[in-house]
Amino acid sequence: MSRAATPWRATSFPGDAPMAHIVRARLGRIGQLDARFIRHQPDGNGNRYEPLIEERFPKLVTAADEVLVRAIAAPLSADQPLEAVLDGESVAGQFCGTHWEFVLPAHPAGARPRYRLRFRDHPETTTAEFAYEVLARKHGGRLAVAGARVTVYPGDATDLETLRLGDVLVSDVSWLEDSTGAIHEISLRLSHPPARIFGLGERYNALDQAGNRVDQFVYNQYKNQGLRTYMPMPVFYTDRGFGLHLVTDSYSWFDFRTPGTTILGVEAGELSLEFLSGSVNRQVARFIDTTGEPENVPLWALGPWMSSNNWDSDAEVRRQVALTRAHDIPATVLVIEAWSDEATFYIFNDAEYDPRPGTEAFAYADFRFPEWGRWPDPRALVEHLHASDLRLILWQIPVIKQTAALRHAQNQRDEEHFIARGFGVRHPDGRPLRLPEGWFKDSLLVDFTNPDGVAWWLDRRRYLVDELHIDGFKTDGGEMVWGKDLVFADGSNGLVNRNRYPRDYISAYYRLAQRNGGICFSRAGYTGAQTFPAHWAGDERSTWDAFKRSLLAGLSAGMSGVIFWGWDFAGFSGEVPGAELYIRGAQLACFCPIMQYHAESKAEFNQDRTPWNIAERSGDPRALTFYAFFARLRMQLLPYIEREAAHCVAARTPLMRAMLLDHEDDPAAVPLWDQYMFGRDLLVAPVIEEGAASRTVYLPHGRWWHLFEERWYEGGRTVTAATPLHHIPVFLRAGAVLPLACHHDARLGASMPSDPEAAKPRVLLVTRFVGRTEQAGLQLECDGTTLLVSTRASTVRPLTLVLLDPFEAIVVDGRRCSPQFQVLHGIELPSVSLGGLAGRGV
Repeated sequence: MSRAATPWRATSFPGDAPMAHIVRARLGRIGQLDARFIRHQPDGNGNRYEPLIEERFPKLVTAADEVLVRAIAAPLSADQPLEAVLDGESVAGQFCGTHWEFVLPAHPAGARPRYRLRFRDHPETTTAEFAYEVLARKHGGRLAVAGARVTVYPGDATDLETLRLGDVLVSDVSWLEDSTGAIHEISLRLSHPPARIFGLGERYNALDQAGNRVDQFVYNQYKNQGLRTYMPMPVFYTDRGFGLHLVTDSYSWFDFRTPGTTILGVEAGELSLEFLSGSVNRQVARFIDTTGEPENVPLWALGPWMSSNNWDSDAEVRRQVALTRAHDIPATVLVIEAWSDEATFYIFNDAEYDPRPGTEAFAYADFRFPEWGRWPDPRALVEHLHASDLRLILWQIPVIKQTAALRHAQNQRDEEHFIARGFGVRHPDGRPLRLPEGWFKDSLLVDFTNPDGVAWWLDRRRYLVDELHIDGFKTDGGEMVWGKDLVFADGSNGLVNRNRYPRDYISAYYRLAQRNGGICFSRAGYTGAQTFPAHWAGDERSTWDAFKRSLLAGLSAGMSGVIFWGWDFAGFSGEVPGAELYIRGAQLACFCPIMQYHAESKAEFNQDRTPWNIAERSGDPRALTFYAFFARLRMQLLPYIEREAAHCVAARTPLMRAMLLDHEDDPAAVPLWDQYMFGRDLLVAPVIEEGAASRTVYLPHGRWWHLFEERWYEGGRTVTAATPLHHIPVFLRAGAVLPLACHHDARLGASMPSDPEAAKPRVLLVTRFVGRTEQAGLQLECDGTTLLVSTRASTVRPLTLVLLDPFEAIVVDGRRCSPQFQVLHGIELPSVSLGGLAGRGV
């Protein structure tokens, strides 16, 4: 804060606009209403990755720390020097071109240094007085064990304790304590055998985090994420039989930079650890089990999705639907982002209505939709999409947008009621939080710990679900809690809610969507994200490097409990991808839990990531042809994906699976990140290098059937597989039975309807196995040489068994059968027809 001569007048702002008051209040709080000012914000906005230039460091000060104070001033010049006054003594500063810096000396624990900043030659222009307490670092503490849970109880410095759990030694407990006895941070050391480190949420830099310091801070990093992430989780697993879940919502970190040592800490007054044991797969299952019952998604969510931020009218949406049908491309979900008035985010753009008091919600009948508007009949549009076998997802954001410059009547009424009732996140002094930086700056943030506020917020969107029957929400954002000391209705603070907020926000919307059996599609998340599917990887460029990063994000998210994950394949931002990148992205997406293309915004040229636009922009029709093939193949795979999704939910395990989850005893499989298992039976090796005509694939022990080459490979070795642009290496595990859907043609990539209920198993790819299995209503039994099939309990007709292995005998309902032949991709394969399915057609 500063004070000096020549304040700005209220008349400097136009009219009595709310924005004028907001700007004036903000400038006044940070001391910029004067011609000469100094700006210093010790805690900034709470952005740990991109702090303001005028902050103080470190935030938690110990007796070992000098303190760096930075400030911005006007005039900003070495000829107009600033000085710090520390406990009455002057401290010279250093001019750094863009700001001033002061180094305050270390003080003993318990001290409370006070300082202010002023112009040396104009001492009347000064900041308010700031202070910080020097915290005492103490060591010791008691370690209490209850089952797999270890709780740390800080004690006095003579109370030193260690704890051994198998190969892990817990020691060196320390904490930071203020003069009242309050604890601000706890840390400890784990000593263990050197290990690979997995998990930690959705991470884009690597699958194995050994050698890194990884923190948990939900963050909107727009592209180029590195170690920053929308969805961190305080859990890691190792290939040495142990893992650890740090049970907290507060800011925390793990330091894995020293092999055999992990240092972890949390900014909280308590520390609790849940140790995980067994294989990595068992560690993952235990983590999911203890953090929330995973939810499955409806079958329609597993088909191809279509999306673009450019589809901002009824006419454009209908045009895109017509194009996907004209090209014989199936799609089961359509996302509309630019549907609302961009102010309330619950009223369709161009809708006419009589503004209501903030106490009242709208029904659909309260709106008039003019023919000239962008959305002349939303109900008819939803009905058209449903009749076209498309489910509709609408975009959302948890803010009341600052629209003062636009004078939006309904938004203004909502905001007034919102503030009056305290439905938003607040500062300690009771002021409502206005987002201080970034996306939706100056907007109000909903407090999802306030039940009345949640009910009020969702009531305004209820007509979308109950009357229009939309199928879910794209719950964007959620990384907006700026400040440790913010106040929430349940008594919690910003330190806790930075990470917790996405869980409260998305779960509220998920409950609303579930009224129609719908889902959410979310970017942000934290522990427990598996309880409200699904999620996507956030904002990525259309580059080959971003492609690789998205693959890493999907595998690490899966290992952190996120079963249903997707990405904007081939990127959503910047110049459109070339045909090769687009095709390779579509091939990977076909074998991801969620398959979606999406584009960011309009530009001089069409930026849509639709296959027809990519084909036109690139001049390469293969973008359209090959995308259509893999979208149809995705529909054919639905019986398999549905089966595996149900298994993964029940078994608490990912659908998109890093190789070590199923092959941890195979040293060659453990470090792999550029190939993975999709479900239990398909090994997928995406092509992630531009221009690659082949790639190496490690095949674990056993035999593997190449889905497109239609031949067996022996495992236990690395093979080189050809990668022509029209396919990628995908292998079926020996011993598996793969169910596929088809329409009038059983060949892979043949025409398929968009109705997921029509995607029933019509073909079973059968390999030799030993034992019994039930598939598509059939009872299959095999001793490795003879295949016994019972159809008596089956109601599925017709059905074809395609035999990928020779059998000495095939017996159906007690009768021996002779194989016929079926073409799946390029060659004729032995098959047995049950109910009339044979040859090339169905």
